[in-house]
Amino acid sequence: MSSSLTHIINKSLVTRLSVSMIADFYRIGGFHVLPLVLSGRHAGLRWRTAELIATLTQNNPYCQNAVIEAKLLPSLIKLLDDATEDEQVRIKSLYAVSCESKTFIYNCHLK
Repeated sequence: MSSSLTHIINKSLVTRLSVSMIADFYRIGGFHVLPLVLSGRHAGLRWRTAELIATLTQNNPYCQNAVIEAKLLPSLIKLLDDATEDEQVRIKSLYAVSCESKTFIYNCHLK
């Protein structure tokens, strides 16, 4: 199970996702699966999922909003804050939080 999920996440990271593909991922509920993977026991899946979130949200307000709606930020912050967590998981969680918040916070101030 974890090897096939790792393969899917890796393929998503390598593929340049178009805006419509990201929107489809959101519409089919893809963002709601991510907290389950982030809380899983395999560190490799957790850091790849955090990296996927970073890739999806970087400079993409639509996905940044989707991450807020899916309540992924608390999961990422928990991983980042856990001193016993795998180092790669913490690094990728910081990357995801950074990509998530940069444009979204700026756009909130413009409204």
